[in-house]
Amino acid sequence: MADARPASPRCNGAVATTEDTLARIGLRDEGFIQSLSRSGGEGAEFDPALDQRTCELVKLAVLIGIEGAIPSYVATVQAAQAAGASDAEIVDTLVAVLPSAGIVRTSSAAPKLALALGYEPNHALREDEPEAPRGHRP
Repeated sequence: MADARPASPRCNGAVATTEDTLARIGLRDEGFIQSLSRSGGEGAEFDPALDQRTCELVKLAVLIGIEGAIPSYVATVQAAQAAGASDAEIVDTLVAVLPSAGIVRTSSAAPKLALALGYEPNHALREDEPEAPRGHRP
């Protein structure tokens, strides 16, 4: 049986059910979707069940799944940190999506995430070998 408990979004002034929310998003009800905005803009009536920190970590998980661009990682990591997420929680998000997103996407995301966190990407792969003298081939 469908969950008929009220969700936070409002529909025509009344609280929408979770089923209503899914149906309206599925139908691309633009007015309703805009009312779900987390930006707190005018007309936003959404009282989210997820806190902002969790929401930002979910956005990061989506970026990993869609192989987002570095600027998107930077913006999302900054938003997650501003919402109180630690570097460890941000990296744990990458680890958490590994079974779903797969090794190719998560390994592709790791250096982007490292850059967004201010780390040097692939630090673990760098070898600390002394340089060979110039003109000398091993």
